[in-house]
Amino acid sequence: MTSVIARGLAMTAMLAALAAAAGCKDDGGGDGQPTPQPTGTTATGSVQSTASDGGPELGRVDVGDGSDEGLTVPEIHVPTANVGEPAGGRVNFVNTGQVPTTLQHFAAATDTGETSITENGCENVELQPGEKCQVVLSHTAEEPGRFSVTLTAVTSQGTTLTVPLSGEAVEASKPTTATTEEPTSEPASPTATGTESTPTPDATDTPTPTGSGAS
Repeated sequence: MTSVIARGLAMTAMLAALAAAAGCKDDGGGDGQPTPQPTGTTATGSVQSTASDGGPELGRVDVGDGSDEGLTVPEIHVPTANVGEPAGGRVNFVNTGQVPTTLQHFAAATDTGETSITENGCENVELQPGEKCQVVLSHTAEEPGRFSVTLTAVTSQGTTLTVPLSGEAVEASKPTTATTEEPTSEPASPTATGTESTPTPDATDTPTPTGSGAS
């Protein structure tokens, strides 16, 4: 009887040990090691800027429905720059009309110096109402003073846009350098000291002999 009870207790203990071991495997993912968590870069949802790096934003040109032929916009200021250095920036064209429009035939001219369109994100681009595009201008002056630039474009409705720009060029400041002044006079020669001069003997009269005259 005692042996039967002992065998029953041993069987119960064995089943308990097996159950405990199975529970440990389930908690550890089957190999006794913690389940690794996924790692990596999470998208933040930020949108990359499409703005051009062609300098500061100079101004905005509103493109209407094309009903105003020869439309001229207010003058746009160009930042001051040194002679020989490029000045300019970005001009935005915005479709403020109610229908799509396409800009084309861009040109730039100046009264002095050199000007050019360095980037053109508007040529033959159809702008939906509310959309915009950018044109980058650069001007290099050859002499100090004011200058004028004219930017023109034609819309798909046949309207010619004239955009006046103006700025000023200045002379570049020259760096100052320290100068050493040269002496204007030669130093005086030192006077000899300690040299004794030999006195010049004074001339003395030869004494005339005195006495009795010849007989």
